[in-house]
Amino acid sequence: MPPEIPIRKFDFISFSIDCNLKICDIAQETAAALGYASVSIINKSINAFINPNHQHLFLEAIELLNSSSTTIETTLELQLVLASKEMYWFSLELCKQYTSTTNHHFKISATNIQAFKLREANLILQIAEKNKALEALQSTYQINEAIVNNANAIIITVDVDNKISSISKFTEALIGFTIDEIKGKDALDVLLPKQLYPEYHQYVIDLRKKGPLPNPFEGLLRTKNGEERIISWMSNPLILNGENIGRVSIGKDITEVKTKEQALIDRENRFRRIAENIPLPVAICNKEGQTAFLNKQLFEVIGYTIDEIPTIFDAYKYVKYTNPGLVEKEQKEWEHLFTLFSKGQVVSFPVLERIVICKDGAQKHFEISFSLEDNMLYLIFNDVTTKVLYSRKLKQQKDFYETILNNIPSDIAVFDSNHRYLFVNPVAVKDKALRQWLIGKTDEDYCILKNKPLSISEDRRKLFNEVKENKALKNWEEKLIKPDGTVEYHLRKLYPVLNDEGGIELAIGYAVNITDLKQAQNSLIESEQRFKRIADNTPIPICNFDKDMNITYINKKFLDTVGYSFEDVAKADAWPHFIYYPDAASTEKGREEWLKAIENKWHNPKSKTPVLERTIICKNGEHKVFEISFTVNNKLVYAILNEVTERKKAQTLLFESEQRFKALAENMPIAIGSHHIDGEVVFLNKFFVETIGYTTEDIPTLKEWYLRTQPNADTREKLYSHWLETVAAYRRGELQHVPDIETSILCKNGIIKTFSFLFSIYKDVVYIMLVDITERKKAEKELLESHTQLRELASHLQKVREEERKYIAREIHDELGQLVTGLKMDISITKKKVEKITPELGEKLTTIMEVTDEIIHTVRRIASELRPSILDDIGLDAALEWQAKEFEKRTNITCVFVNNARDIVVSMDVKSNLFRIFQESLTNIIRHANATIVKASLVTQENSLIFTITDNGDGFKTENTGRTFGLLGMKERVIMINGIFEIESQSGRGTQIVIKIPLV
Repeated sequence: MPPEIPIRKFDFISFSIDCNLKICDIAQETAAALGYASVSIINKSINAFINPNHQHLFLEAIELLNSSSTTIETTLELQLVLASKEMYWFSLELCKQYTSTTNHHFKISATNIQAFKLREANLILQIAEKNKALEALQSTYQINEAIVNNANAIIITVDVDNKISSISKFTEALIGFTIDEIKGKDALDVLLPKQLYPEYHQYVIDLRKKGPLPNPFEGLLRTKNGEERIISWMSNPLILNGENIGRVSIGKDITEVKTKEQALIDRENRFRRIAENIPLPVAICNKEGQTAFLNKQLFEVIGYTIDEIPTIFDAYKYVKYTNPGLVEKEQKEWEHLFTLFSKGQVVSFPVLERIVICKDGAQKHFEISFSLEDNMLYLIFNDVTTKVLYSRKLKQQKDFYETILNNIPSDIAVFDSNHRYLFVNPVAVKDKALRQWLIGKTDEDYCILKNKPLSISEDRRKLFNEVKENKALKNWEEKLIKPDGTVEYHLRKLYPVLNDEGGIELAIGYAVNITDLKQAQNSLIESEQRFKRIADNTPIPICNFDKDMNITYINKKFLDTVGYSFEDVAKADAWPHFIYYPDAASTEKGREEWLKAIENKWHNPKSKTPVLERTIICKNGEHKVFEISFTVNNKLVYAILNEVTERKKAQTLLFESEQRFKALAENMPIAIGSHHIDGEVVFLNKFFVETIGYTTEDIPTLKEWYLRTQPNADTREKLYSHWLETVAAYRRGELQHVPDIETSILCKNGIIKTFSFLFSIYKDVVYIMLVDITERKKAEKELLESHTQLRELASHLQKVREEERKYIAREIHDELGQLVTGLKMDISITKKKVEKITPELGEKLTTIMEVTDEIIHTVRRIASELRPSILDDIGLDAALEWQAKEFEKRTNITCVFVNNARDIVVSMDVKSNLFRIFQESLTNIIRHANATIVKASLVTQENSLIFTITDNGDGFKTENTGRTFGLLGMKERVIMINGIFEIESQSGRGTQIVIKIPLV
């Protein structure tokens, strides 16, 4: 039994030794990993911890480092002794530490490789067991050699210098060289001579220098007789006993595949010829079940013609069923599906397996798959009579042949003479456990394991017996549907290997994946059909022709446009005569230009050819103008015609219109100009030149216009960028109307004038009208200045008025208030003196004192209304809150004041104006609103003071606010303190006033 690989509890240790090989430094964790305390190891010889059998290796390494002046480090593997007396393998890296003597100190880093050494021991035991098994097997080498030499693949092995060491028999037959002729030569020089392929030869050499060749790698191969073949290579290193001894290259000859692909592209008869060459029997029928087409392959395989199978139902008599009891059921299943198809319903046809009795009496097993296209049903017959049979069991084989077989990019299986599996490569069966189980088993065993019908194994044994009896190669194409639903196609071959007596010893199964070829064929068919449908229905005239000007296709739009039939224009010499030229010189020049454009496009398909404008004479005699462009695809030239007859007429009319515009604009009494969107000035009328002074010679471009009319660089750049952005936005449709642009410009005579710019755009030209508004702007400025002066005067008067109110309120409060208070005191004293003598007079004085109290209250009220002292003494928020309470007390209307700006500090102007606005609002509510609730709030928000007044009264139409002096006064007060006044009101829904005052 191989030793059990223990779990490593430490991976890396590090310590130092002196020139006497004694440990002079070790980390505590390193010592603990070895089972020692660090102090117990210091000053001990390193040899005490090395396996005695390995000490000489260590001393030799130390001696080598001490004696060498260039080598400063080395690595060796040996066993270290742990405190538990166990020995562990370590990889030691010795690094020399320089000292003054010739004997040096060393830094030692040790990596635990115990697990790797035990695995190595396991591998040695396994190799020994394999060698015994190899000795017990007979003819293993002959089996492998037979597989390699009989595999239909190119197999070449080279050494590390790229010299050929061996080739398979198939390779010899393909390239024409024997192994004796080319052994020891560079494979590249033999198969790709430098003198014939210098560039490709150098390309492969460069790939070699970069490292392993890419997989797969497609390249050329030249045989001995000079034939060129296209090969798909898979190249892998050849490892023997852990050593790279060269490389094995396994190639698949794809020359035929490439040739077929090119042939498919070149075929013009897209439907019949492609269908005839599909390597599978194909039948096509319509919804009524009538047979529309049987390809040649179906006739060759099955033997019946379309006359013998006129309908799909006539094919039933040629079908045999494996279970006679299911004949009626399976026929009804098919008829049900076909009935749904004939009614136009969406049908998902399963793949049906049927045995067909061919015309020669042979019975063949087919998988019949279906596809629907253009209301036609396509039936594809895949002959699965000869299923893939796999090769002979190989328990052990030498590394050389095992590498080859496992790296061949194809399915390979080997059977013995009794149809038992000997070998299956990983490409054929990816599951390793299943591959190992298959060895020695039969297809019957596999079908039982996978719960598959035993008929599969019976068919495979019949195929195997046929190969065994005929002793000849059997090949066929197979369609595979993978579990995920994808389809693959394989070209399969079953090859017998005979012994010396002529009997079959092995049968080798080999498969090549041809899915890409099949998909390319199907894609080409679909692409061609799609192109024809698109081209026939495209609203653009299209025709194509070959290099000799032979027209091969014309779409319906082309024929409808020019009126000719295909036969009229299909002749090579007829086409040029339909093009109109005014004279002989134009005819010669035009045809030369035509042929030159086609020739250039033919030789340079990716180059840009000029669009030729030609007038074509239609069959009814009408002349139509076309822009003709060319493209080359699939060795055909496609001419695409774009009719521009109406556009040409429109251009003519546009030119005439522009001439009329110029004549009209030239004499207009307004400055008019135009410029192209690229900045070129196109037109300036006489009034423009007379008013501004510049001509087109002065300002040839838009940039020059801004340079002359805007002397300030910053202003010029800003205006120029704004104009370009405005024009671009207008062209994109982002502007719903032409913006009002007013700009001051410097005229040529040095006078600055202000103009209003009006513009419109047609095609790529911007038309501009400049209206001189210099005098109007001057009048507006004077009016604005006058308005500003009036507002400043009003503000001043308002301040004077507030000061007067404040003065009068203080005088009333201080002077009149004191007098009335003194009067009350005098009356009170008099009352006390006379009421004892004359009680009637005391009662009269009491009434006088009450009147005096009312006078005092009235004085205070008038003083407060003129200028509440609370506004000056405490602040705005307190004054507003007091006013709200006073309003509620006087009117019995609920008035709620919300204060979120307590102790706000603002200027006296802000205090006075907001307080007066509140007073005016409350007065308006009493007079007009019929409200029951008034809400007011004072808040601060984002450096602004916001005062809001809301009522639930009758409301009014806000468009009439300009006629109300109260609201007008409020707006003016807000403007004086740099605020914003907003009012919202609807009839029956109350009114809201919002005032925003900046705090910074």
